Amino acid sequence: MARKSGGNFADLPGRFGLDVVEGLDTDIKTVHEQYTHRLAALRLRFIGSTQLAPFEREAADAATKAVVTRAGEDPNAATLCPKVRDAAAARSFQEQGMSPAPWVEDYRRVFQRTTQCSEHEFFDQPVVHMIVLSSAEVDAATLGDAFQQLQQQSPQPRIIAQNIYSGDIPLYYVVVHDNATSRTRAAELDKALQGLHGPGMSRLLQVNSGDEVTGWFNHQDGMTVRAFMHDFASRYVVPCMERKIRTLYANIAEHRKGFGNSLKSWFGGAQKAERVGVTLYAGNTPPQYTCVALESQIRLFADLTFMLEYYDVALKHYRMVRDDYKNDKANKCYAGAMEMIGVCLLYLGGSRREIETNLEQAIVIYQRERCTPLATRATFLLFDCYKLWRRNFDASRVLLRASDHETENDCRAAIMLELAGYCFLQMSPSQY
Repeated sequence: MARKSGGNFADLPGRFGLDVVEGLDTDIKTVHEQYTHRLAALRLRFIGSTQLAPFEREAADAATKAVVTRAGEDPNAATLCPKVRDAAAARSFQEQGMSPAPWVEDYRRVFQRTTQCSEHEFFDQPVVHMIVLSSAEVDAATLGDAFQQLQQQSPQPRIIAQNIYSGDIPLYYVVVHDNATSRTRAAELDKALQGLHGPGMSRLLQVNSGDEVTGWFNHQDGMTVRAFMHDFASRYVVPCMERKIRTLYANIAEHRKGFGNSLKSWFGGAQKAERVGVTLYAGNTPPQYTCVALESQIRLFADLTFMLEYYDVALKHYRMVRDDYKNDKANKCYAGAMEMIGVCLLYLGGSRREIETNLEQAIVIYQRERCTPLATRATFLLFDCYKLWRRNFDASRVLLRASDHETENDCRAAIMLELAGYCFLQMSPSQY
């Protein structure tokens, strides 16, 4: 049904620019059940169960290379990209907030997605499990059985089967109806759906109100999907995140409160027999954490609070879990915590020196652990900071260093060299 509009259901909101829910104005509660601030907007990402997995290197390279190829083949590329004829033009682009290579933002967005589902962070831990049926495949009498059968037949993502991500995910039920077919059938299915799961956990979504000539997905469908996204985010997604945060906080507080637990953490953590969900190895092999490990729960708590803009709370817990990872010599996880400490400090207006130090250390550790894509991701963050602070020399320096490490992706190395070149032109005086 969604293919009539040029894609699948998971891509539907993002393809039409409806994945960012604005005007949310939802009161966010703290872990102590107090309201602290209003969340103005939230970006929702839908991903099919078969796609919830890390990218293979070949697939990641192909996805990012496709962005460069499209940019090169775009007949409007010459007009979209401002020409840098001299140093003065380069500096004027910077002053106006323009980029000499605007397509690089698309590249970075795709590249960021290719680092998804890494075991050291939980930004891709599903918040809601949405089960979607087409109205053409079910009827009102068998709707409940159809949902149950689909849920049983859906393959469990490996990252959940391995207990890296938790499989304890709230369910939400959706029936998608093609308006080119019977409206009476839609009303019957809606009544059955509400009887099974109620309005808070289910929705009938009607699309394709257009025609083959003007396009199946029209303005009315856009308004329908926008209203659905707003309702889904404010009434279900955010409350689910709040409940998860409170549950995690209670468990973290139980294990970390008190002087005895503080000493235990300071002197290297609990004994092996007490480490639930952690597999420790001899030598330099890093430990493995499952979703029930306290370290994983602290990291998930920090990631969830960060997404809800509790940057001070997130920062506190990134620092907490950073020390645990350091004690365990879990270097990749340690670098990930350092990376997010730098990002939180940036949002909070923290010390520039501390932001720089945390991101620099994250980059160095990622490179040492041969996590080159993650090192490049952190490099782009530090590059953004330097550009924000108008430190073009340092921005070019980190890009040049990172390009040397991108030995297996010449295209990404070339992009960083190009951006470094623009930084040299934007210096005062220009370096060329």
